[in-house]
Amino acid sequence: MSFVYFEGKMDYLAATPALILTFRASGSMKPGRPCVFDAGNTGDVYQPTASASGSLIPVGVVLKTVADQEATPVLVWGVAKNLSVLSNVTLVPGHPLVVSGSASDCVWSTSGSGAATVPVRVGGKVLSGSASGASNLYALIDCMR
Repeated sequence: MSFVYFEGKMDYLAATPALILTFRASGSMKPGRPCVFDAGNTGDVYQPTASASGSLIPVGVVLKTVADQEATPVLVWGVAKNLSVLSNVTLVPGHPLVVSGSASDCVWSTSGSGAATVPVRVGGKVLSGSASGASNLYALIDCMR
């Protein structure tokens, strides 16, 4: 049995049960956005700021604002809400989510550049949402694979 949360525009957990793990931040991070493993194989996580190739391995959704080296709660499995999505993406239920760096922000996208040459690492699926670029994406986050 799960419990659904509908209140709040600045929280990101939409339902329980959920799996939340703690990682160390490599750089400051914003909540509601995806994070990926650090390239140095340290187990730290960060939010990329450049356009991602689609090969970044998503860890999950950061649940609070953190600074460099702080403990970071990350939703690695469960239903999330109020997520940031790339501005030119139209949300379609069932589409896969990948990590995308957009200018200076790390957000979710439903496609990855470089997908033809690099295997895309999926971080979940769209459940619902509306306007392109809005922060009202509901998604099943599944970074446990």
